[in-house]
Amino acid sequence: MTQSRVPNYMIGSSQVSPGYAEAFQANPVAARSYNGAGPSGSRPRTPSPPTLPPLKEVPRPSEKPVISPRAPAVDDEENLDLVAIRETMYSSMSDTLASQVLRPVIDKDAKRAYYSAVCLAILNVGMTVQPESNDTPNLISMMEREIRLSDLPGPYKTCFTQLAAIGREARKLREDDDERAIAYVARGKPLPEPRIGRVQKLLERGVGYVGPDGRIRGTSNSSGGTGRSREFTSKITALALEIMKLSAFREDMLPMLVA
Repeated sequence: MTQSRVPNYMIGSSQVSPGYAEAFQANPVAARSYNGAGPSGSRPRTPSPPTLPPLKEVPRPSEKPVISPRAPAVDDEENLDLVAIRETMYSSMSDTLASQVLRPVIDKDAKRAYYSAVCLAILNVGMTVQPESNDTPNLISMMEREIRLSDLPGPYKTCFTQLAAIGREARKLREDDDERAIAYVARGKPLPEPRIGRVQKLLERGVGYVGPDGRIRGTSNSSGGTGRSREFTSKITALALEIMKLSAFREDMLPMLVA
């Protein structure tokens, strides 16, 4: 597994540009025998011993080792699909760990910071790996490479199929935020906090963060759609735990990502 930063020319930004609601809100791998001549002189030449027929060779057991079929290595550098997935996620996680929100958390609680970075990468990468049309749910695109989810090794197939589904749901959530924001602006009403923004804050800070209105968010199923935000956040956090079981995304990757 290559522990290196992703070359800039290989990866585009995996961060998601804000939607209308967010933008508006922010203003954020021997020969067989020897028959030589007898000695010369008066003594008669000693006859050579008869040549015996060659011994029949007894077959020897095969010394060739039996090699079992090689199981697919999920982190094999020859698998370009897995390289693309890994490096795209690393890029997003590295950017997130360098943010003002998570950078201070690394020294205090590195495990929490890493977990949050995986969660946010799921959200950000998920929203960019498929076209808006959703016509090809079995295909994702990373590093300008089309990846067929059904061809991935088992755990990768499971995790990144879920990631793509989360990305589709996140785009729908942002569309709903935009529609709601437009309606509020048309009526001259103050904008509510976008749900996708609320999900991002839950992933960054955990349950119980304080919203812009001073209210504690993410602790109940009420208050303007918090239930929907929490439900969606739970899907992301559950997937993050599964992704962190893959060797490429274990916690010992943190030092490389923050270097």
